[in-house]
Amino acid sequence: MRFVRVIFEDGNTLDTSITGTEDEIRAYYIGKPFNIGANEDHITIGKYVLFLDMSPAHQLHDALKLVHQSMLDNDTSADKSHPWIPGADAVHLKRMIGEVFKQVEGVPA
Repeated sequence: MRFVRVIFEDGNTLDTSITGTEDEIRAYYIGKPFNIGANEDHITIGKYVLFLDMSPAHQLHDALKLVHQSMLDNDTSADKSHPWIPGADAVHLKRMIGEVFKQVEGVPA
């Protein structure tokens, strides 16, 4: 059983448990539509998977890789909106990485 955080294209996240290898779990979520609506339908596509049961250093490494890949995948000029990093410019990226450091247990902010 693995514990994961799925990040969707619209910025929503889902923390859940699932059985499988890392590759199988990524294949299950990434690029697939999911209904994450509570009271009404809200369909969104899985974009990234973070493995929460890994060491804090591995979690941080994976999170920073996702931020980097996301920046490469999208036009990140200050006047454009990023799908899950609104206004993703250098200032926002620095702030987001700081938040990742705060969330990973044992890693100083």
